Amino acid sequence: MWNTTSKAHPAWWRRLVWSTASMVCFLAVFFRMPYEYYTFLRILVFVASIVLVMRCYRPQKQSGWGVYGVTSLILFNPIIPVHLSRDIWVRIDLVAGIIFGALGLNAIKIDE
Repeated sequence: MWNTTSKAHPAWWRRLVWSTASMVCFLAVFFRMPYEYYTFLRILVFVASIVLVMRCYRPQKQSGWGVYGVTSLILFNPIIPVHLSRDIWVRIDLVAGIIFGALGLNAIKIDE
């Protein structure tokens, strides 16, 4: 199992949320899904973004990845949705999937 006390590895639940958000974004890029799927995607990426923002903004140390977290909070907001064309959403989903996938695999160190 992962050592959750080490600063090198985030807690398992953060990795799970970020990895799941990544997979959901990639499915949205490569397949046409029903509208309910995109609603689920918004909620999941919104939660993953909240986790990212909470992880990045701490009194003793702040990370630039918090800016990405706030941007994705705005774009994937399920309460007041942002309506863009499918072509733009494919690009946004691809970038979000790559970033959340890297966070889930711990390839991006947000504590440094």
